[in-house]
Amino acid sequence: MAADWTVLAGFGVVIAGLLLALVSALRTSRARQNRVRQLEQTNRKRMTQIAEVCGWDENGRFPDNLAEAIRAAVTPQPDPSAAGAQAVSSALKLAVEKLSATEAPDGEQLGGASFVQERHARLIELLISLDASSEALPAILTNQQLDYLFRMGARLEAYTPKAPQTAAYGFAAGLVRALLHDQGFTLSTPRPLGLLELGRAEPVGEDPDGLRQVPVIRETLRAAMGVERSSEDRIVVDCVSPGWQQVQDGKVVQSQLARVLVMDRSW
Repeated sequence: MAADWTVLAGFGVVIAGLLLALVSALRTSRARQNRVRQLEQTNRKRMTQIAEVCGWDENGRFPDNLAEAIRAAVTPQPDPSAAGAQAVSSALKLAVEKLSATEAPDGEQLGGASFVQERHARLIELLISLDASSEALPAILTNQQLDYLFRMGARLEAYTPKAPQTAAYGFAAGLVRALLHDQGFTLSTPRPLGLLELGRAEPVGEDPDGLRQVPVIRETLRAAMGVERSSEDRIVVDCVSPGWQQVQDGKVVQSQLARVLVMDRSW
């Protein structure tokens, strides 16, 4: 009897071992199945990414320009800010080249003969100093260091539109205006020979460049006065300094009226 129990006990141990082995095998199988599912999901994601990059169609065919598609996908894209800075730098250099290629405006025809050469050279130096960064422009504007650029640019366009300097000054003024606009500044530069708009410009009495004595300007103004006008009309002779507004979050945070020289009885 004792021997039978011994045999049964042995069989029990064997069966228990088999059951443990089976449970372990099942667990291992389930783990492998889970791992296989994870790998399949990962592979599907990767294949989807490859298809998106390479243009792999639903039939599993690759496009003819596969190499170009892969190269474009892995090539680092340029930094937009760096590209913008490069564009600003190139535009400023072009403005400097245009101004440097022409002589200073004719002071005998446009006023300011005694210091127009110095102002022209100083303007070129100012644009060179800006280089790729236009962040200093607002301070330069509010310090009136840009007054000459906009004043002479408007004066050239109004009184000597065919002068070689007109295009160069117009390009530089347009570029600076655009750069300031990107920083929230809107400029107002009343055009000479136009009518004074009260509330948008402030008339001044001084004539530092002696425009009253310049024949071309006086003749052009007389021709403008020959057009039928109201006795209340006041003609702009010169934009002494531009007006501007700084806008942040849709609100005007600071502003300044344009200052203009107007034709009065003393002319």
